[in-house]
Amino acid sequence: MSAHPRAWRLSFSDLAPGSLPSVEDWDHRFADSARAFRTRYCAHEQITCLRETLANLRPNPLLVDTYQETFGESDLLTRASVTGAFRRRFVLQPVQILCTAGPLIAVDIEAIRQKLEREHRPLMDRHGLTRLDLSQLGDLHREVSQIIARYLFDQGAGGIIYRSRLDGGACVALFAGRTQLIPDGDAIPLTEAIPALSQVCAEYGLTLVD
Repeated sequence: MSAHPRAWRLSFSDLAPGSLPSVEDWDHRFADSARAFRTRYCAHEQITCLRETLANLRPNPLLVDTYQETFGESDLLTRASVTGAFRRRFVLQPVQILCTAGPLIAVDIEAIRQKLEREHRPLMDRHGLTRLDLSQLGDLHREVSQIIARYLFDQGAGGIIYRSRLDGGACVALFAGRTQLIPDGDAIPLTEAIPALSQVCAEYGLTLVD
C-alpha cells in the first residue's frame, strides 16, 4: 500500500467520503465505457477541486453572445448561481489517497506521455492529435482519455494523476477497487463561508444563493 498527500473531493453530504453513488455517469473523462471499473476524482488543492466541479455551472458565453446579438445587451443570461440546494447536497471533504493495488500514473511526465503516444498512435491519428496531452483534452476527445484510462487500468494502475485544464493544479482520477479515500479531517459544508468557493464564484460569474 502507498499513501499520497492530502487531497480534496466534493462529496455528497449523505455519503461516506470514499463512497460512490448508486447511479454513475459513465461518460466522465477517465471513465470506462465498458464499465469494468468506476472512477472517483479529487484534487490536491481546494480551489482546483472547486474550479473543476463548478465549471459546468458557468454561463455559456456562446449563448450570451447569440442572445446579445439578437436582442441587444442584457445580463439575463450571465446570471448563474450556486443554489442553496446544491450547497446543502455537497461538502468539501479532505481525504488521504491510499493505493491498495497499483500505482498512480502521472500522465504529464514526458517519458510516460511518449510511451502512451507510441502505444496509441492510430487512436491519435483518428482524432487528429499530434501530441497526447491528456490534461488538455476536452469533450470532443473523450474517447481518447477513456481508452487511455482503460489501457492503464489493464496495465495494473490504481489511477491517473493529471493537470487541471482550468488552472494547472494536480488532479487525480482513482480506479475504484484499487484505491481508498480516507477522511483526513472534517468535511466542510458548502453552506459555510469558504474563501476558495467565493473566489471561484467570482471568477466564474456565479452567485451564491440560499
